[in-house]
Parts: sequence; C-alpha cells; structure tokens
Amino acid sequence: MSGTGSRATPAPGSLHDPTSRVYLHDGAVVRGLDANATAELAELVGSAFFAQATADGAVIPTTMVDPASVGLGEWAGAMAHERVPVVTFPYEWTFSMLRDAAVAHLDVVLGAMEAGYTTKDASPFNIQFVGSQPTFIDVGSFERLRPGQPWLGYRQFCELFLNPLLVHAYTGIDARRTLRGSVRGLTPQATRRTLPRRARMRWGVFTNVSLHAAAERRYAARPADVGGELARAGMGPAVVRAQLGRLRALVASLRWTPGESTWSGYTERSHYDDADLGAKTAFVSGVAGLRHRNRAVDLGANDGTFCAPLRPHTDHIVALDGDEVVVDRLYGELHRTGDRQVTPVCVDLADPGGGLGWAGAQRTPVWERLAADLALCLAVAHHVIISDSVPTEAFVASLADLAGEVVVELPLPGDPKVRRLVANKAGRPAHPYGQDVFEHAAAARFDVRRTEVLPSGRRVVYHLTRR
Repeated sequence: MSGTGSRATPAPGSLHDPTSRVYLHDGAVVRGLDANATAELAELVGSAFFAQATADGAVIPTTMVDPASVGLGEWAGAMAHERVPVVTFPYEWTFSMLRDAAVAHLDVVLGAMEAGYTTKDASPFNIQFVGSQPTFIDVGSFERLRPGQPWLGYRQFCELFLNPLLVHAYTGIDARRTLRGSVRGLTPQATRRTLPRRARMRWGVFTNVSLHAAAERRYAARPADVGGELARAGMGPAVVRAQLGRLRALVASLRWTPGESTWSGYTERSHYDDADLGAKTAFVSGVAGLRHRNRAVDLGANDGTFCAPLRPHTDHIVALDGDEVVVDRLYGELHRTGDRQVTPVCVDLADPGGGLGWAGAQRTPVWERLAADLALCLAVAHHVIISDSVPTEAFVASLADLAGEVVVELPLPGDPKVRRLVANKAGRPAHPYGQDVFEHAAAARFDVRRTEVLPSGRRVVYHLTRR
C-alpha cells in the first residue's frame, strides 16, 4: 500500500481503545497501533492461527503496513484490513444471526487461546457479516494471554450477546430492540428479573445469569481485585477454555420459535398473475444487466427472490426487510449454502434507527451505511406511503439519498392491495397517493429512464436515475 500524503480520517465507531484506533485512508480501512500493540499484533498476524482464521473467513484478512504510508505517522505501527462489503449492526440482525455471531466470536477466542492469545473485549460490534458469514473484524482486540488471566470479555459477552439471546429465546422480547435501546445491552440482574423461572433453573443460565448477578452484587459493595482473586483460585488457561466451551454450547443450543408473522406466509407475488410477475422480473433483469454495480439493496426483500437477477451483475447485495421471521428464514438459507454475496438485514423502513454511542455518532444511521449503486423498491411504496403515513415526497427523497439508480414498483389506487390499505385507514387523514403524485415527486430528484405498466394495468414499474 503506497501513501498519497493524505492523512487518515478516524472512524467514528473506534475511540475507546487508546492502544489501537481504526481510520479510513483513501477508501481503505487501516488501524493505528501503539508500540506495545505493534509488537504483539505483528506476532499475531504472522502466526499459524491467524493465517488459518483468515483463510476460513473467521477473521478479517489483515496485513502490517508502514504507518506513514497510510497517513498514520503519529502511531508506532499500523495494519490494513480488508474492507467488508457492508457494515451492519447487531440491532439489525435476526435472532439466528446474533446467535451465530456469538458462536463465531467464541470460536475465535478459543482458537486464539490455543495459540497463546486472547481478546480484551467481546462486543458484537466486533463482528461483521460478509454475506451470510459472521467475521471477526476487531484485530486490535487481540493481546497475549497472560498466566492466570481470565477472559476479560466475559461480562461484555453476556450483556451484549448471551443475555439478549436468552431473553429473546425464552420470552420473545426482541434482542434487536434491546440492543438498539442501549449500546451496553442487558445486565445480569435485569436478565434474571426478565427470564421465566424455568429458564433461570437451567444450569447454564443459572451459572451465567443468576450467579453472575450475585457476584456483581457482592463486588459492588467493595473494591476488589477480581483478576487477582481468579488467578489465586487457579483460573488457568485450561479452566478458562473449559468455561468458554460451556458458554459456547449454551449459546449454540438457543432457539427461537416465532410462529407466523405478518409476512412469513405471504408475499406480494400472490397478487400477481403470471404475466405481471414475468414482466416485473424481466424489467428488473433488464435494469440489472445494463452495467456492473458494486452494491445493490433490495428494500422489502422478503424471501430474496429478486436478488437472483442482481447476482450476475453486482458484487454485493443487501436484502433488507422489516419482518424478522422472513429475514431469519432467508438468512438460514443463505448461511446453509455459505453465501457471501447477499447480506440479509432486518430494518423497518419507517423506523430504521439513528445514531448511537458517544455523541450519537459511533453507530451511524443505516441509510448512511447502505448507500448503493442500485436499489430495488418493489411492492413497498404503498405500504410506506399509506400504512406508515409517509408523504410521497419524503419517500422519494429517501430513495435518492440511498442510491444512484432505483427500480420502483408503484401499485395504482385500483390495485386490490392498495384498496385494502386505504380501507384500513378509513376515517383518518391520508397523504395524497397515486401515479401523478409519485411522478411529480420523482421528477424533482430523478430522471425517468424507463416506465412500464404491468399487463394487468394495476401496477407501474420505473427505472430512475438520480440527478
């Protein structure tokens, strides 16, 4: 990597570790290291463990670089990380995604311990999905394993991985909402109070929640050298690995049985005859084939059907839907085949969430992270405009903020689904809706490249390019 003389820009999500910080430099992800971290991590990157972990996709590929060459001359050392296709956050993952990310995190820690390393923390923000594969990205979190040292990430793992998963599995309270509500997750005490008795009596839950809560109450009353006490009690590497192995087994065993949701037994395709569906698919395929694109986003992806025509012409696809049941199902299918091209994301378009963390800037809004070359917005507009009461102008503006090109499907007022949504709003004020309204709003931000009325005459599809 050669430098251009430009300085690197600090990444907003990386500011807590004084020994290691992430930056962006000419589109690349780089990390500044202090002298101690440089020495330890240079050994790690050259180890057999790291080579195997990166080859398996468990850890992000990383190389040591000259700090001056990447605008980090003030740091003692630097490394360059392979950039993930899209950044997603734990409150945008389904239950299965969070569980698999937790297992992947523990597998990395267990492998590192065998090689004489450990991690300082255990945040789910240390994981990113490359397609459907959870990948550890916080290489700066590794450090040498010292004699008698417990796993320092245990508490954070419980609060941000284990406890939200337990509550979700046993009560149905969505882990996404828990994690979106606080970057600190769920404390052992709050988790214990929330879980039903049958869950609290399960041995793994008892040890990692109830006993953990009791220990926190004990140490809250007085200062304590917890690490020293554990070392004196014989908390050696073998004991720590056994603890993590049991924790991994508990997490991997968790299941969520959601039943049916609003959309899990339904797709908009049930409202099409074969001619309409064929014309719509051909329209999407035609736009996709016009040029190769780096990233595409399918808004309201449901089962991912319309990701298929994008695959040959797109490096990476984000399949976004607000229904956790359908996204979890899609993720399961992608994960079983090891798909690395499509990343499923669970986000409500009408309530995608804003910034979190320090100054509200550490965890940036999803729209900023999903910026794409092409967005599909099929059978979505009427739900957002009518059901969620979002003005057409605001809906179109959000599409222009998201992507340079958009394929939009607009069901017309005579469409059965539109009539049903309007009927559900009976007696309440409604924003204007229709083809003229949409085209007027689109003209302010887009050029219309192509328009096609589907054979039934009830829906129109548009290919728009941002001005």
